Amino acid sequence: MPHFTKRLKTGFGHPEFFFNRIFSVAAVRYHVSVHDENRKVYFFNMDVKAGEWYISSSPKLPEWIMNLQSELSDAIVEHRPFELSE
Repeated sequence: MPHFTKRLKTGFGHPEFFFNRIFSVAAVRYHVSVHDENRKVYFFNMDVKAGEWYISSSPKLPEWIMNLQSELSDAIVEHRPFELSE
């Protein structure tokens, strides 16, 4: 599935994260977007290394997003259960 959504618990509620799979010559990555309680939208990319997905572009992301990196990785793996790591 090239795109999916996932709600994750934060200090202000359960915002919905939007994951879009991007294919490039170098590798597969995910472009992720989410908005906070004030409707400010944040965008970032996630790449895989050694089977673990991590935030690879973080233009001053708030701490609440950085603290969810493990849960974001799990969400990607959950939606790709039959595929091997990149």
